[in-house]
Amino acid sequence: MSVHRQNLPNQITTTRLVVSPGLVLVAWATDSRAAFLTLLGLLLLTDGVDGYLARKWQAQTDRGRQLDSWADYMMLVCGVAGIWLLWPEIVRHEWPWFAVAVVASFGVLGYGLLRWGRVPGYHTWLAKLLAVLLPVSMLPMLADWSAVPFRAAVALQVAGALEELAIALLLPNHVGEMKSAWHAWRQYRAQRK
Repeated sequence: MSVHRQNLPNQITTTRLVVSPGLVLVAWATDSRAAFLTLLGLLLLTDGVDGYLARKWQAQTDRGRQLDSWADYMMLVCGVAGIWLLWPEIVRHEWPWFAVAVVASFGVLGYGLLRWGRVPGYHTWLAKLLAVLLPVSMLPMLADWSAVPFRAAVALQVAGALEELAIALLLPNHVGEMKSAWHAWRQYRAQRK
């Protein structure tokens, strides 16, 4: 496999990391909800493409997982800031749910940084599902139809954060990708034998 192909997933991830602050710029400078949602959609697409290509080309690395996690966090912060600028009335009304989503997303990050000095980067099945569900669940809320799907996704986000915390507590060392808490439990039990 060519070196270019091997590096392409990380280059896509780096692009997401670098371009994510553009969400705030677009929201602030243009006041265009359509432009903001278009850029956010493109960034979300890169989140799926980089992982797919890394798996397809067997280019998965710990560095790539770490980079992907940082890009996801940057996109989350900039996305929430852009939503706050463009839909302030919705953010004021739903602020407890936004706060819970952000705390749930960053709680495990803080734990990993304190414990290992690095992002856990588990990329669990639930985290991958939430990467799709959370943005999609926001659309009805931003269209002023219903916040119920967003609230349900936030509740699932809390469950995902608790699962990642359980993984971090079960496994004493940084392990990189872990499919679920059940897989971590199996690994924990195997290590104790």
